[in-house]
Amino acid sequence: LLNKLKQKDASIDHEQIGFFSGEYNDLHGVKTLETEIDFSGKMLLVFDDSEKFLKKIEIGFTEKINPAQIIFVVSGKEFAKRSDTVYEINITNAEDYNTLLEDILDEHIKSLDCLFFWSLSGSKADILSVLDESLFSQLFFSQTILKKKVHIPVSCQFFYPADNSITSSLYVSLYGFYKSLFLESEYFTCTIVGCNHGVDRNELVAFSLFELVNATGVRLITYHGPNSKSCRVYSKVDIIEKDHPLPKYTIRQDGLYVLTGGAGGVGLLLAEFLHKEYSASIILIDKKESSVIPVHITENPHFIYLQSDISDETEVQSVFQMIKKKFGKIHGIFHAAGIIRDSYIVSKDFDQITDVIGPKIYGLMNIEKSVDISSLDFMVLFSSTTAVTGGLGQSD
Repeated sequence: LLNKLKQKDASIDHEQIGFFSGEYNDLHGVKTLETEIDFSGKMLLVFDDSEKFLKKIEIGFTEKINPAQIIFVVSGKEFAKRSDTVYEINITNAEDYNTLLEDILDEHIKSLDCLFFWSLSGSKADILSVLDESLFSQLFFSQTILKKKVHIPVSCQFFYPADNSITSSLYVSLYGFYKSLFLESEYFTCTIVGCNHGVDRNELVAFSLFELVNATGVRLITYHGPNSKSCRVYSKVDIIEKDHPLPKYTIRQDGLYVLTGGAGGVGLLLAEFLHKEYSASIILIDKKESSVIPVHITENPHFIYLQSDISDETEVQSVFQMIKKKFGKIHGIFHAAGIIRDSYIVSKDFDQITDVIGPKIYGLMNIEKSVDISSLDFMVLFSSTTAVTGGLGQSD
C-alpha cells in the first residue's frame, strides 16, 4: 500500500484498506464461583496499594481458597516482609519483584495467579504515576518471571477505574503490552478489567476468581456489576464503498497543518498528499537533522521544516509559539511522531521503553499544553496495529 502511495497517480484498491472499530459487547449474567476452588499447587498473589484494602478482601478470598495459598503485596517505599503472607514492595523498583518471587516461589507451585488492584484507589492526575502502576509495573513483573525462567502458567488480572479519563485510556493501553507478552511467552494469560467508580473490592472477589479459572489469551473487560460485564472486540467496519471517493470536506483547501514525525516515511508521504490534493501548507516537526528531508520538500515554500523534540515540553511550547506568531491559525495537527526500539520483554530496558512512549504520550501532552485543541478542525493521532494485535519485540 505504501509503495502505491509513493507512485504518482497510483490507484488504490479500497479492499486493501481496512477500517476497524473497537466495541464492547455486553455479557449479561456474570458468572461467579460459588464453591470452594481446588487451588492445589496454585499460588494467588494479590497486589494493592494499602493493607487497609487488603484486609477488606482477605475474608472474601479465604472463604474460597486455603489462606496458605494467598500472598498479599502492598505498595510502599521499599521491599519488606511483614509476615508470612504479607509483603511490601516499591512498584517502581524492578529488583523488588525479583526479591519477592525469590522468597515465595518453590518447586511445589504449579501455577501463579496474580490480581493487581492497586489502581482502584482513585484516579491519578499524574501521568507518570499511572505509568508506574500499569506499564512499568507489568514490565518489571513479567520480566522477572521471564528472566527466572518460571515455566508454569501465569495468569494476570489488572483492574483499573473505567472513568473515561485520559489516565483511564493509559490503563487500557496495557492491552497491547499484554498481547505482545502473550506472543512472546506461552505461559501468560492476561485480562484487563475496567471497573465503574465505587465498586467494592469484595464484590470483585468471586468475579475475579471465576475469570482466573477460565482465563484464556488476552481480554479487555469492563465490569459493570454483579450481573453485567462487557468484553471489547474489534470488527471490520465498511465505511467506504468502492465507487465513492473519500470525503474531502474535513481538510481545507490552502489550509495550514502541523505534522509531527515529519521526517519519517509516513509523515513525508502524508505531507506530499495534503499539498497535492488540498494545496495545503505543511509544517513538519521532527528531531532529526533537516538534511534527512528530500530536496524537493525543502525547496518547496509550502513545506516548512522545524527541528524539535516533541517529547520535550519546553521545545514544544517554543515551537508552537513561533508557529502561531509567524503563521497565525493552525487548522489541524497530525501527530505521527514515533520511535521504534524493538526488543523482547525479557531484555527490554527502562530507557528503551521510555524512548518509545516519549513521543506518543508525552508528545501528545506537550501539544495539548501548547495549543488550544478546541480551535482546531481536527487532530489525528497515529498509532500502530501492535497496540491492538501485539507484536514480537513491540510491547511498548
